[in-house]
Amino acid sequence: MEIPTDVRTATDVNPDMNGIGNTSDPNVIGESTANMQMAGTFTDAGWDFVGEIVNGANDIWTILEGDYPRLWWEERILPETKKVVSMVKNGSFEDDGREIDPVTPEDAPEYWWDVNIPSDKFIGWVDTFWWSHSYVEDDGNSLAFSSKSYVDYVEGDMASASQEVYLLGVKEIIFDIKLNGTHSSYQWESARFSAVVQIDGNDVWDSKDWRPDGNELLPDEDAMYYDVNVPVAINDYNLHTLTLAMRANSSQAHYTQYRVYWDFVKFDKYCGGFGYLRGDFNRDCYVDFRDFALLAGLWMEQTSDYNYDLFEDGVVDGFDLMLFVESWAGNSDWRNWGDENCYELSLLDADLNDDGVVNLRDYAILVSQWESTEEHIRADLGGNGVVGYDDILVLGEYWLEKSWLYWQDE
Repeated sequence: MEIPTDVRTATDVNPDMNGIGNTSDPNVIGESTANMQMAGTFTDAGWDFVGEIVNGANDIWTILEGDYPRLWWEERILPETKKVVSMVKNGSFEDDGREIDPVTPEDAPEYWWDVNIPSDKFIGWVDTFWWSHSYVEDDGNSLAFSSKSYVDYVEGDMASASQEVYLLGVKEIIFDIKLNGTHSSYQWESARFSAVVQIDGNDVWDSKDWRPDGNELLPDEDAMYYDVNVPVAINDYNLHTLTLAMRANSSQAHYTQYRVYWDFVKFDKYCGGFGYLRGDFNRDCYVDFRDFALLAGLWMEQTSDYNYDLFEDGVVDGFDLMLFVESWAGNSDWRNWGDENCYELSLLDADLNDDGVVNLRDYAILVSQWESTEEHIRADLGGNGVVGYDDILVLGEYWLEKSWLYWQDE
């Protein structure tokens, strides 16, 4: 860290004070808060800032007027530089690579860390009993909630799991669901329980009010439903809370169990979260002649747009065509899941700021959370409960790797 030898400026100064500390020391100069948030205060003192060369060309410091100086890499991780990625993460409940029984606030599915399951009335778990989507062939998971037997319920009692999401550009929440009782004489009954989807605590879908065929209400029987579509009316840059829940619809005792299973939860954006193949220039989830026409339209042109300059050498040419051909006739449309030519693209665990590449920006986030023991913190890449050297090793394994998000403009 560069601190000029002729001036040492203190930052913990009351704006109404002219100086602090030992006022007889000519090297101690008091500054107001306003001055401490102006670039000129520091450049006049010889600090090497981004965008000036008088004090050096190393670009060590940066500042936003109204804030204090930061090291150059800190500026890169300010909230306004974080990419808005409108996705449900771990919507198939497989990212943990294991079954979770029971689900608790301390042991929750990855990204679904806001868990509220009253243990006297509900239980929750993640396992392979029923599932509709999997990363590994014939081995999927789902999130399940179950009521308990011989328990008195109050209308509104609820078990839930939530995650924070962006909804920019999202038109629908899509999921698969299984509803059932646990006794042949007591199948799923909407008068007793509902499966519920909420955004910011407000219901956007309730199974008891849902018409699977568009006409008749949900029948009171055990059933599985696929590709349930829930319209989303929010479209902004803010974080929102997406909640999956099971809720009691009556105040009464229940002598058998009722269960809800959730799987393949996603938004309609980014091909249902499958991402975009390199070469899918028009972002329709398919690499075909329409994309070829776009590539041909830029043939031999110089460009810094790596969406088209696949080889990243500054020109659209034969090297890019070779990479384009690798994706030819492929697709990432979630509706084709399981087909040979359908690809589900993954994100990078070490991409902590979701910009599609693991680099110094992610390292800066990790360092800013160094030795943190906060539960479910993303920088704990090794999963041992504390951010430390093992997480740097994981970061190194992904260093400079890119995911499809790197080429996604938002």
